[in-house]
This record gives sequence, C-alpha cells and structure tokens, in this order.
Amino acid sequence: MISALVTSFIISLVVVLSGNNSVNQSETNLDSTSFIVELLVLFIPITFVFLVITVPYSLFVDRWMEGLQWSRLSRERFAALLYIAGGAISLLTISLLISHSIRLVSIRWMLVLGGLMSLTYLIVIRILEFIFRKIKRGRYENI
Repeated sequence: MISALVTSFIISLVVVLSGNNSVNQSETNLDSTSFIVELLVLFIPITFVFLVITVPYSLFVDRWMEGLQWSRLSRERFAALLYIAGGAISLLTISLLISHSIRLVSIRWMLVLGGLMSLTYLIVIRILEFIFRKIKRGRYENI
C-alpha cells in the first residue's frame, strides 16, 4: 500500500515536472494550472490503477516467486521481467478500454511506459523492504 502511494507520487511528479513549462506560458500571458492541481490530477488515477491492478499482480508474482528454487539474483531478474510485462500489458489494456483504438506508435509507448512504471514500483518495494528490515533488526531506529 505504501509502495503504491510512493510510486504514484514519484511517477506523477516526474510527469508534471517533465511537462511543466509554466515559464514559457507566463511569458505569453496564458493561464496555466497550478503545479499541485496537475500533480493531483495525475496522482489520483495512477494511485487507483496501482491499487486495483498493480498491487494484486505484485502480490501474486511475489508469492509465486517464493516457490522457485532459484538463486536470489535469478529470482529478482525474473521478477523484474514479470513486473515489466505486467505493467506494459496493464497500461495497454487500460488505454484500449478508454480510447477503444490505439495506433502502433502508441502501443510501443504504452509498453515502454507501463514497463517503466512497474519497474519503478518494484524498485520502491525493494527499497521499502530494505528499510523495514533494518528497522525491525534495530538499526535505523530514528527513521
């Protein structure tokens, strides 16, 4: 749950910052929406998608991966591939449901963006697991 919120915030922040050209808009006297409004407009649907699709999918993948007798590195690599594939397919499916048609160029971008979003989610999960493990062992008590 925490990882979905953190990842949604990171993705929303990156998208808003990469598309925020309020300096150019203020020079031409055009109205621009505030940074916070843009952030919330992206954060809410992205969080919904993460909570409804990504979290259950990641729980399924993690439980399934626990049964594999592979080395830790092999499991992490395979998990990353499964997360990327799941994110790409999820974003593509959501886009098809919303727009009912997608061009070939859009399909490529949806696959790439969905994969990057899921990979970001996996990285956030692993970082939070590391922090919580350290707190549980008694280290980093002041976090």
